[in-house]
Amino acid sequence: MRIDPYRDSSFSTVDDNLHAAIRNKISPGYGGKDVDHVHDLIDEQVTNLVSLIDKQLSDTDKRGVIDLAEKIQYFSLDVISSLAFGKTFGYMAMNKDRFGYIEMAGKTVYILVSTTLIPGVISLMQSPYLSWLVPSVKDMGGIGDIIRFAEDVVAERFGKNPIVKRDMLGSLVSHGLSQKETECEALVQMIAGSDTTATAIRSTILFIITSPYVYVRLQNEIDTAVKEGRISEPITHAEAQAFEYLQAVILEGLRLFPPAAALYPKVCNTNQVVCGVNIPAGTNVAWSPWTIMRNKDIFGGDAEVFSPDRWLGDKKTRQMEQTVMMAFAGGSRWECLGKNIAMIELNKLFRRFDFTLVDPTNPWKTFNAGLFSQSDLQVQVSRRHGSA
Repeated sequence: MRIDPYRDSSFSTVDDNLHAAIRNKISPGYGGKDVDHVHDLIDEQVTNLVSLIDKQLSDTDKRGVIDLAEKIQYFSLDVISSLAFGKTFGYMAMNKDRFGYIEMAGKTVYILVSTTLIPGVISLMQSPYLSWLVPSVKDMGGIGDIIRFAEDVVAERFGKNPIVKRDMLGSLVSHGLSQKETECEALVQMIAGSDTTATAIRSTILFIITSPYVYVRLQNEIDTAVKEGRISEPITHAEAQAFEYLQAVILEGLRLFPPAAALYPKVCNTNQVVCGVNIPAGTNVAWSPWTIMRNKDIFGGDAEVFSPDRWLGDKKTRQMEQTVMMAFAGGSRWECLGKNIAMIELNKLFRRFDFTLVDPTNPWKTFNAGLFSQSDLQVQVSRRHGSA
């Protein structure tokens, strides 16, 4: 679905040639080639999240009880905005839904994702004559504020005296995107990236804290690294990649709770035969991440179970890895360029605090409408022993 009814983005186009052209322009930014200090930017937001939780622990009269779903959403929005726009929205600094975006997205984005899967609806909604049906810069609050924020920040990179930086926006501009194209791609990063990243972090944390064996083993791996001086504060991405069990936990979390679980269609451009089924050219072909990630032929008879051990040693197969990467719309052309950012964020958080569910029988509220709406993840938090 288009953010701007008049032009396609890397997210909306079904034209292979156009997608390849856009991807060639935006890949250097996503891959970090054109962006300085990506890990430092994320580390800064991790520090802000830690400070926010610490402040909550000091201020609360509920023995350290916080809504982790809310805080992770703030964190994700600030990380993505920092990377996409070169400045944060300031959700964690204000500790509130600054633009009302989260509330508005909860009412609209999930409906839009669902309705666009109905044949013919997406064409109607992308018509310039019906643009008033979808969020726009004219909206007061919510996504409208986000679009205005994007327009203002992007405008600073164009004109007579443009700001030049080696960041994500700078990369888009330097590779020839127009002002409107840059706005679209920056908004794609924010809208598509923030919800999916928050979902990945929340769900993985929930799996960890409801699996005592996994939790203890993960803590032991991190604690051993601390004692041996193999871990920084906050943990760096390179250090986290060296922790075999931490990476296994992350992969298993992404497998069992893929961040985007809609039937996202792709268009088959030529006649094909797949598993004996004839697929004519022009056919929409979709797959279910939730189902594929539970395929027992790939992941074994315990595919419904959260078991990071399946990723250790000889148990891990290339087919398993390739399948899990499909959780980010995998494939050489369509693979989500932001998956590395999501992986970095996940790697940072398990060093910091101990989490205990307030109500294990009702841990959170979650609703799948293609993207997940997750809220009310009430946890009791305490700082880990030995963490600075």
